[in-house]
Amino acid sequence: MPHPNSLKNLITFPKGHKFGVGNKYRAGKKLSEEHKKALISSRLGKTNSSLQRRRASEANLGNKHWLGRKHSEESKLKIAKSHKGIRPPLETRMKVSGENNWNWKGGLTPLRKKLYFSEEYKLWRQAVFRKDNYTCVWCRANRSNQADKRVELSADHIKPWSLYPELRFELSNGRTLCTDCHKKTDTYGVKKDYQ
Repeated sequence: MPHPNSLKNLITFPKGHKFGVGNKYRAGKKLSEEHKKALISSRLGKTNSSLQRRRASEANLGNKHWLGRKHSEESKLKIAKSHKGIRPPLETRMKVSGENNWNWKGGLTPLRKKLYFSEEYKLWRQAVFRKDNYTCVWCRANRSNQADKRVELSADHIKPWSLYPELRFELSNGRTLCTDCHKKTDTYGVKKDYQ
């Protein structure tokens, strides 16, 4: 924490101004409200003028990292030549995809994950919400009767997804629960990788 009598604490700067040597604001001098309004109104709706843009452009002409520079045709050819071969051609990429890829692990994406993102699961979930009128069956919470309207609803399987595969998309095996009630179920958060 700076010392309370330091020079920085004695000077009042306009918002966004950085403290530095050689500025025109002196210790103890405050800007009047009229001056502040005049400063604000002088910049309203203004963007960088063409003169400022041209000066910035000229200043950056020698900068090799400046993105706005124009390349000569010779430079463009050199850049294109240096980038050739970085990405393999399509035939090569096709040869190393799927089973031919070095990261292939035999199609280990679990069936559960594939089914959770299927259209059938999305339709089942929406049907469960409609059946229960978008209301938690335990605490009766829904978005319309909550003050903060942040009730998140889940479509829960009454008989577990992993143990009863024949009931996965059965409407009678689904119920709508809010997040708090869903956490109270016996099967919430059980990490078993059943097919």
